[in-house]
Amino acid sequence: MALGQALGQAQPVKVGEVSDDFEITNRETGEPLKLSDYEGHVVVLDFFAWWCGPCRTSSPDVEKNIAQYFHDRDGNEHGVPVTVIGINIEEDSPDRTDQFVTDSGMELVADDFDSVAWNMLNERSAIPLFAIINGVEGNEDYKQWEVVYKKTGYEGADKFRSVINKIKPGFTKPAILKKLDDQSVPSGGTAVFEVQVDDESSLIYQWKFNGELILGATGPKFLKTGVTSKDQGVYSVIITNEHNLSAEDSAELLILDSAPSILIQPMDLTVEAGNYAKIFANAIGSKPLTYQWFLNDDPIRGETEDVLSFSNVWIENVGDIWVEIENDFGKVISNKVELKLTETMDISYNDALDTEDMIFLSSPNFKWNYQTKENSDGEDALVMTGLPDWDGNLNYATLKTLVNGPGNLEFNVKIDGDLQIFRAFIGQGSVWDKDFITITDTSIDWNEYNIEIPDGSHIVTFMFLQGPKNGGNDSSLWLDAVNFTPEDQTNSEIKLVLSEVRNGKLILNFNAASGIKYKLERSENLIEWKLYRELKPEQAEATIEVPMATDGFGQFYRLKSE
Repeated sequence: MALGQALGQAQPVKVGEVSDDFEITNRETGEPLKLSDYEGHVVVLDFFAWWCGPCRTSSPDVEKNIAQYFHDRDGNEHGVPVTVIGINIEEDSPDRTDQFVTDSGMELVADDFDSVAWNMLNERSAIPLFAIINGVEGNEDYKQWEVVYKKTGYEGADKFRSVINKIKPGFTKPAILKKLDDQSVPSGGTAVFEVQVDDESSLIYQWKFNGELILGATGPKFLKTGVTSKDQGVYSVIITNEHNLSAEDSAELLILDSAPSILIQPMDLTVEAGNYAKIFANAIGSKPLTYQWFLNDDPIRGETEDVLSFSNVWIENVGDIWVEIENDFGKVISNKVELKLTETMDISYNDALDTEDMIFLSSPNFKWNYQTKENSDGEDALVMTGLPDWDGNLNYATLKTLVNGPGNLEFNVKIDGDLQIFRAFIGQGSVWDKDFITITDTSIDWNEYNIEIPDGSHIVTFMFLQGPKNGGNDSSLWLDAVNFTPEDQTNSEIKLVLSEVRNGKLILNFNAASGIKYKLERSENLIEWKLYRELKPEQAEATIEVPMATDGFGQFYRLKSE
């Protein structure tokens, strides 16, 4: 399965070369996952995506005949542990990825949405891609983190086992027999940290405080006397043997009557609209600690833990964010950070799409353009055209809006071209999905579509992908007349009644809903109906005057809401 390769990246690591460390995300826990976490292991990397056909057979086989096989035997033939990491490279359609992982029986899966590991190892821009890396230090045949095998396509479990069984144990890092204990000490007291290690070689100790070296602290025991609130935090020790292999341990020092101090400050975050956002802060101080997160000077209701999370990020969630942490002895305020969206907002979109109450966000790489030449209402519309060819890179344009259901979202679409994909959908999705509204490789004149919006707040995405033009014309998409009608207004019954006849006119009354457009249609035979007048009354009871028929023919009226 072909994939796009990032431009400007470093050259991929080849077989026989040493890989740099990388950090991706554990799919189950959301925590960072590093290659270096598996020091001393043989590491097998399986790059996959849910839409990859060959992956559907290779990933289950690798899990069963490599991961489980070596787990049941406590490592390879030489006792070296073997770890298989499935690396998912597809961010869209997370439900399909979950199903793929379940079907494959994969135990350890990481997401690489920023292509960190992928760019490091990818040479052919195709999956499945496999790499086997030696994480053993001191091995006589391979350097630590050397790529000993890499292949696009699966050569089978026997091939993998033969490579894995060549890797022998090397030197071992110091073994920590007694770990450091957290300390709770009153102001002015003494904190004692001591570590016990089993290693026959000469050892070097180095203590740190909140990641910074403590000068002169180079023994197995560290004492801190006369402690104050400034001394609370994380104390760690690194033990290095003569083979330059290291072990590390850490513990916290808490001053019993101290105000909070922040150990980990929150960080700036940029996400796509509708995605999940998480901002984290960590503090130490006398318990209990209370957290209150703020957005643009206002407290965020219910966000009183060390993690601030938004499940459906939208424009109202962006801005300056910080957290206030408090206990009985004082209060501390974190640095201000910024939560931003990758998309941009343009108020001209509202004019083009004939709505005042909705906000539209456009993908940053491809701008939707306001124009008046082509439209469905005689006024204006948005157009997307000139997208690059699909050549393995998924270069698509998106337009997103937030609607509060239940209700009905209507919009008009025109497509020119025969090699493109247009989709309109709720929530997460990709260009390859077929649910909601999907139009593939088809030109259409102006047509009206609608999506039923369930209860709650939902992101609706309009997505457009250019197919391979092969020197031909661009495909184009026009979008117009976007309108959302809440369910209570959609389902309300409209009663049109004749109130009186006055001066040769019929006086009609009907129950109106504020903000809703109505169409009064007229017919002489109850079969063919023509638009007579459009109305948008402000009051609940609306009145219409229409002329009486004088030509001897019947006259009928009906009222419809948009």
